[in-house]
Amino acid sequence: MSPPSTPTCTYRADTSSRTNACPAAPTRDFSSTFSTQTGRPTTSTPTWTSSRPRTRRSSSQRHGPPIRRTSSASCTGTARHPAADSTRTTQKDFLIADGLVDIRVSRLNTYALKINGRRHHLDWAATLRWLRAHFATAEPVWAALTQGDPTDVNLAHPLAWFDYDTAGMNSIPGEFANFLWYASALGGWLVPTYNPTAFADHPATFTHVPANTPEIRRAAIDHATSTIDIDYTPRLSAPRRAAVTAYWNKLVRPVADRLWPGEDLANLLRPYLAMRILGVYNLADLTAEDRLVLLARLAEAMSPAFDPATYFCPLESPCPAS
Repeated sequence: MSPPSTPTCTYRADTSSRTNACPAAPTRDFSSTFSTQTGRPTTSTPTWTSSRPRTRRSSSQRHGPPIRRTSSASCTGTARHPAADSTRTTQKDFLIADGLVDIRVSRLNTYALKINGRRHHLDWAATLRWLRAHFATAEPVWAALTQGDPTDVNLAHPLAWFDYDTAGMNSIPGEFANFLWYASALGGWLVPTYNPTAFADHPATFTHVPANTPEIRRAAIDHATSTIDIDYTPRLSAPRRAAVTAYWNKLVRPVADRLWPGEDLANLLRPYLAMRILGVYNLADLTAEDRLVLLARLAEAMSPAFDPATYFCPLESPCPAS
């Protein structure tokens, strides 16, 4: 997708990453969509169309637990993020990391977090409330007609897209966050670990899981200072690092410069990223180590210092930052 000459602004879009396969090669269609001001059809906005019939995979072939689509985006109504209801499944007051940090998530706000040497703060309940409020608003957002599930298994070479189950009018920041989080966390680490059947036709994936799995180096609680120390080493294989870098430089930045000149991309991506972290897998069902990493990643994403350029393509370091 190149920067659109007349992008569309619609009400909050339905971004998702659930799958039902649809092998199809897209064609560029610069036909009608909707403008910000009039709600009438306009031209010169790139959209994707497919001429092939849809075929569906069974639920066991999906790359994660299904997230129900609650509504679709339109110029006359509001569509909630499909993962919005999924935050309800993560409200259980589980331990931050059994055997490592035996404190319940409801008490996170009473502790300071020190993650790889940097101080953070995470209020679990407040984060869920903020996300629900954010995605319940009817505030217009920039959106485009996209495939909606931009994952490695949905892309082919020569270029072809598979799976149009979530295709349609999707939030552009949501699409960006979806791809970046999938490429840097879900595709190489979490999905093959917790839903290996998604890669049944791609067995080589499992060889590379260690190269994409973060490592917890230290987890400790200082009750005297109410501080939780977490040191972890992020890992991202060279191909995924190259994909994230290219996507950021050739798509995210040019589109952002056109649609949001001067705006902080961190603020645009943060709610969608947080929803991806919380809405795909129930954190309570993960191993203690993986849950701790994801809570640390959530705290980093919610931080005022959140920098997407380094967050999705981290530089590995043998020791925590000073």
